Amino acid sequence: MKRLFSIQEAGIFVTLLVLVVTFQLINPVFLSAGNVAGILRAMAYTGIMAVGLSICLIAGTIDISVGAIAGLSSVVFSEAMVHGFPIPMAVAVSVVIGALAGYVNSLIIVRLRVSPFITTISTMYVFRGLASYISSGYSIYPLPAEVNKFGSMQPLGVSWSFLIMVAVMVLVQVLLDRSVWGLCLRATGSDYQSAADNEVNVKAIQTSALVIVGALAAVAGVLVTTILGAGQPTAGTGWEIVAIAGCAIGGVSLFGYEGSIWGLFLGLLTIQVINNGIITVGISIYTQNIFIGIILLVSMVMDVRRRKFMNIEQF
Repeated sequence: MKRLFSIQEAGIFVTLLVLVVTFQLINPVFLSAGNVAGILRAMAYTGIMAVGLSICLIAGTIDISVGAIAGLSSVVFSEAMVHGFPIPMAVAVSVVIGALAGYVNSLIIVRLRVSPFITTISTMYVFRGLASYISSGYSIYPLPAEVNKFGSMQPLGVSWSFLIMVAVMVLVQVLLDRSVWGLCLRATGSDYQSAADNEVNVKAIQTSALVIVGALAAVAGVLVTTILGAGQPTAGTGWEIVAIAGCAIGGVSLFGYEGSIWGLFLGLLTIQVINNGIITVGISIYTQNIFIGIILLVSMVMDVRRRKFMNIEQF
């Protein structure tokens, strides 16, 4: 039993399996190739963002402004192309802007030691305001035909966005497991002061986490723009809640140190299965947040109980 409880992803995998079997029994269309592909495509944008957020959580910090950074990058990406920038340069500028937004957050959180929650709630309004100011509150179009073509492509039956998400997840998981940076990231999230006493550059580690989450949020904003066909200052609204829920459901601890990208994938997949499943079986769409909230609460209770069973400190 203790060995089972030591596997963070075990609980959510069982939950996901039960949900899939239940929805399939009610409506056999649920596991059709087209519907499964739709579920995977839908999780790509928040998934890329959630990878960065999981890095922050493991390092013992958090960024609530990621959705606003995605919206800002969508506007910057579109404005750059409207003003004649080549597509690769427009992408690069957008990602740099996202990384700079993350760096601004890190200066306040890491250097000034202001609460990450308060800091990123505040900068969320700033970044969202910048996106509205640059775009005057309007969608930005037309964009080059290549952008829309990229967004509509479905390689392997899914999308480029999903494949990019998978590549990012694999890379980050390898870094977490096999690199000194990953070891220092977990050490910082486990015990900030102890890590600092053992010559871990905790400020640099948390700064890197916040810069990465900003850059990945920008990537998500760029990719959603290719689907929408226009820059949207409101892009990414509410994504931070889905990303945090995916992390929590997938076993990425809100207390730092613990978590895996594979667990995050299962958490995000669970959310999309619920969203898709309640529509497929004919349940009112207005109940989806109820189901997600219940699953999130159960996951957190299970995590607390698992920690108590394994004698893992929560704070």
